[in-house]
Order: sequence, then structure tokens, then C-alpha cells
Amino acid sequence: MDNRKSIQDKVLGTITWDISDSCWIFGLRFPSGQTVSGTILCEDPAAPLESQGLSVISDRMDWLIDNELRIRDHITEKLFDLWRSNWCDEESGAAINKPRFRDMIVLSELNVDEDFWVSLYYNDRDLFCGHAIVQDIQPDGTLHKEPYLFG
Repeated sequence: MDNRKSIQDKVLGTITWDISDSCWIFGLRFPSGQTVSGTILCEDPAAPLESQGLSVISDRMDWLIDNELRIRDHITEKLFDLWRSNWCDEESGAAINKPRFRDMIVLSELNVDEDFWVSLYYNDRDLFCGHAIVQDIQPDGTLHKEPYLFG
């Protein structure tokens, strides 16, 4: 039996240990009302999350809440032309410009690893035939390279 207690955080809300996946889970709530499922992987699952950088993770998620639109702008700048030239259906794609493309992609889940890298997974709304769009964020909070398609 696992005796880890749920943790309350001002940004992450309730954080709960998921014994089957050996990670902490939470729901990150955005001002729009959207809640995104998140996981936290720890270097030492037996050690308390508070001693493994919970405050850093909380700060990073607070930054994400404030900058998620900017991240979607970045993804749009990097992937719109690829979509237009290789994935776009001429009939339905004609009505999709960059702002609409940005608004179509939706953050669906995120992972924080033991080194504080954050991976954001966006639902592509079938722009890329159901592939997830992934954007990684480095431990210092900068976007890592280009977004990529997964799945």
C-alpha cells in the first residue's frame, strides 16, 4: 500500500500520486476555464515531491499559464507553412489562416520530467491527421528547438 498524501499547490491545485504510473498527476487550470492534465516524473519516487522541486515546477506552470498563447504563436509560425504545403485540404484549408490555425490547436496534456523539462502536447484538431504537436520547454523556461509531430 502506498501512503503518499495528496499535495495542495496554489498553481497546480491538487497533486496526487498515481501508483500505477509511478508519477504525480495534476490538472492545470487556465483562465479560460480549460483544465489540462499534467504529470510530474521524479528522480526518486520515494522522496517527497516538495524536496524534488515542487516550487520550481509550480513557478514553471505559472509561467506557462501566462505564456501559453505565445507558445501557440510560436508553434503556428513554425508549422503553418508545413501544414499549408503538405497537409492542407484545399477546400477546407482555404478558410484557415494563421490566427485560425493558432486557435485550432489546443493544449491537451503536459509532462514535467525530473530535470524540469516540460513537454506540451497539443491536439491538432486533425490539421496533421491526428498527430499530436509537441513543444518542449527547457529547464530555464525557453522553448527548445522546433515543435514536432508525434504519434
